[in-house]
Amino acid sequence: MQVMELLFPGSSRVERRFATEIHEIDAAETAVINGITVTAYLVEHACGAPPFALRFVCDGKVLAYMGDTEWTDNLLAVGRGADLLIAEALFFERRVKYHLDYASLKGNLERIGAKRVIPLAVSVPFHCALMKPAAARLAPELRALATDPPRVPIVANVDAEPKREAGAAIEALVQQVSSPVRWEAVVGRLASEGVTTYVEVGSGTVLSGLVRKIHRDATVVSFGTPDDFAAVEKALACLHPGQAGG
Repeated sequence: MQVMELLFPGSSRVERRFATEIHEIDAAETAVINGITVTAYLVEHACGAPPFALRFVCDGKVLAYMGDTEWTDNLLAVGRGADLLIAEALFFERRVKYHLDYASLKGNLERIGAKRVIPLAVSVPFHCALMKPAAARLAPELRALATDPPRVPIVANVDAEPKREAGAAIEALVQQVSSPVRWEAVVGRLASEGVTTYVEVGSGTVLSGLVRKIHRDATVVSFGTPDDFAAVEKALACLHPGQAGG
């Protein structure tokens, strides 16, 4: 739980309907966890920790997950003969350090020999180090904005910490351009602060679905069209002052 809290602040305090266990696996090590055999393979990615691709075996079926990596021959062992291979493809054929392109993957599919492959197409490298040049260009524009302190704290996606000053909120936006979205940690932090109701504003209900998976006892409503207003108004009417969530 200490590791979970370190990586995703607030996540250890979220109530779940299943047990949460953390297992540490070294490169080339195989472990059996809840009846599933897991093998870790070292790949190529600059993430600050040993990056792994994972191979799962259960009931005679094999699932291989390549993770975020450039091509390395270790991926052959990960996906060989897999019933399902899940792979990222950042670009079609352009090669970028630490990321896999579709052309490299396709060129090695026969060597891998997986029975089924699902490429995960990534159109733009959002929220990673490749966006640092964009963050540098955006930063002076954001910092030049006239802002007031937020009326309620804003829990930032970049670090799951509440921002109570306008300057801190702006800096969080700058950092977010090239940093991962820590959504589970954000919801965990909100839940730990007593938030029980969430309103998703805008078209779609993707975030609502994610919130329900993390904070299962929460009330979640979406506000995408004027027709949704009644449901939002009803949900907010049930709140006591200070309990509303965003």
